[in-house]
Amino acid sequence: MRSLVMGIIWMFIAITVAISSYRFDPRPLLSGMVVVLFFILGTTIVAVYSQMHRDTTLSNLTDTEPGELGADFWIKLIGFGAGPVLGLIASVFPEFTDFLFSWVQPGMGSLK
Repeated sequence: MRSLVMGIIWMFIAITVAISSYRFDPRPLLSGMVVVLFFILGTTIVAVYSQMHRDTTLSNLTDTEPGELGADFWIKLIGFGAGPVLGLIASVFPEFTDFLFSWVQPGMGSLK
């Protein structure tokens, strides 16, 4: 399940990077679609993970309180959501893309 969610997250980030890097013609339409996709994927992932975290059998296996969403759940949720939120901001607000790439550029230069 985690691999599937990570694949979805990386594909979403790739889509947002593509939209923010290349100047597509119907940019407002694509940005709107990315926002809708973000909320659909986010709602689905949060619903599935919260149901899994509340499950009694899985809670007994992981030594957590059944039926509760503890701090561990929220920390993982923030960790999963950080990349897609940055990608969403970069695709909706193009001026933020230059700021993000100014952070990434020195690291990419050191890989060469």
